[in-house]
Amino acid sequence: MSLEKGYAPLSEYRQDRGLKLAKFVRGLVAALVPLSFIAIGGCAGLRPADWVAPAVVAEHPNPMPLVSRDSDFVWDQLIQTVNDFGFKVERENRMQNFGSQQTIGQIETYPKIGSSWLEPWGRDSTAGYEKWHATIQTVQRKVVIQVTPLAGNFQVEVIVLKELEDLQGRGVQSAGESIKRYDGSIYRKEDDPFAFGFTQGWIPMGRDHSLEQEMLRQIHARLNATVPISSPSLGY
Repeated sequence: MSLEKGYAPLSEYRQDRGLKLAKFVRGLVAALVPLSFIAIGGCAGLRPADWVAPAVVAEHPNPMPLVSRDSDFVWDQLIQTVNDFGFKVERENRMQNFGSQQTIGQIETYPKIGSSWLEPWGRDSTAGYEKWHATIQTVQRKVVIQVTPLAGNFQVEVIVLKELEDLQGRGVQSAGESIKRYDGSIYRKEDDPFAFGFTQGWIPMGRDHSLEQEMLRQIHARLNATVPISSPSLGY
């Protein structure tokens, strides 16, 4: 069977198409190989000579020793730190002197609902996982700060307790439970299409380590890098 004039055999068409595909693949590989070496090297060759890696933020010990010896100054700075993170103080027991003995001070806050990504100004939810968790679910935090006298100085411990809201669902377990009864029994269920679950309580989730470190960093900056300024003497 002869082919019409002007048309190449099918085998030649397939061969020409295969050559073009092979050239395209080789060109693509030739372009990607140098880029892969740059990626493997971490783009180190593209960094300026004076480039310095960002410093890793060191964690503070918890409890953390304090430098200041002024109990009133320490207490005021701790209260200010609590307020800066959006918490309200529920109760506070200041340190007291009884002769040569000094009692332990404690600050407790009211529980606070965690701020979400829609509240970027909120500092009670740290960036990353905690912020996303507070956005998707309802969580609350409570701060407890303990100040212990230690050899002329003080030691502060920050405890952030995190809890997850425990919701009660609508409670329809089967199709039969959603059907009204007409046998004389008292029926108290309301058919409200907008009825949501109510809060049964809060589920403890342990301590929020990231927020504890954020608060310790601010306390360290306030107390260990600052010396209270005494009022100048007027000379009389």
